[in-house]
Amino acid sequence: MDIEGIDVAVLYGTRGRQVLMHDELDPEIAAALARAHNSWTHDYCQHAPKRLKFAAQVAFHNIPASVAEAKRAVSELGAVAVIGNPNPINGRHIHDGEFEPLWSAIEELGVPVGFHPTGQSSLRDDIARRYLDHPNGRVIGVAGRNPVELMFAFASLAAGGVLERHPRLRCAFLEGTCGWLPWWLWRLDEAWEKFGPGSEVQISKLPSEYFFRQCFVATDADEKVLHQVVEAVGNDNIVVSTDYPHSDGLFPHAISEFVALEGVADKTKPRILWDNWARLYNLDG
Repeated sequence: MDIEGIDVAVLYGTRGRQVLMHDELDPEIAAALARAHNSWTHDYCQHAPKRLKFAAQVAFHNIPASVAEAKRAVSELGAVAVIGNPNPINGRHIHDGEFEPLWSAIEELGVPVGFHPTGQSSLRDDIARRYLDHPNGRVIGVAGRNPVELMFAFASLAAGGVLERHPRLRCAFLEGTCGWLPWWLWRLDEAWEKFGPGSEVQISKLPSEYFFRQCFVATDADEKVLHQVVEAVGNDNIVVSTDYPHSDGLFPHAISEFVALEGVADKTKPRILWDNWARLYNLDG
């Protein structure tokens, strides 16, 4: 963090997601794994608690246990967010009614839910699985899975009615780039205008309006199309991700790469680096 010039970081534990993201996990074991990982991460952050913050793991296999763990992690351990999985687990999408107690609890806690793909194709319902064991499947799967899974997660929340029912719920879509956002907002709006009136669940706004009211998206530090996204949707709902310490991250040059991005106005970069980030996580200073 000192090398990159980062003051405060919110940690999203990849390994914690990977051990949880298996459909066949016993719900009690999944809940225990989430609790253990959150306790460990809390202890890890005590090395520099003003600079190291964390997002809490919860097990979507067991919604009552997820509610309890979200409350414990935020109220007792100081988590500043809850990690949401964008994929369906055991066939349940995130706008299914069974998830309502979890969204209510997170909304009440006042922290965001950050949707972050797992980085591996462990779940049965994962778009990258169709390319496993096929030539160049890793390249194709890596390129597509994170943005596509996040796109569908936002669609579930907005067009599926979650953000309508929970107007104070803040959501972030992380580590899937941001270039897809302008087109997807337009596409969802178009689909809602054509097919929404006959849908089972009604919403009072266009899907894009829920994004601007309640959501954020992360740009990669070297995302060259960022200036086009800002031109299309503005700079109020974008944050930046370094992806440290993954092999496809840019350490030790992530922030310098971002600052050097061409076409992004100087007034926009501080908003993405700090202002929007602090608003997403409700942090001051």
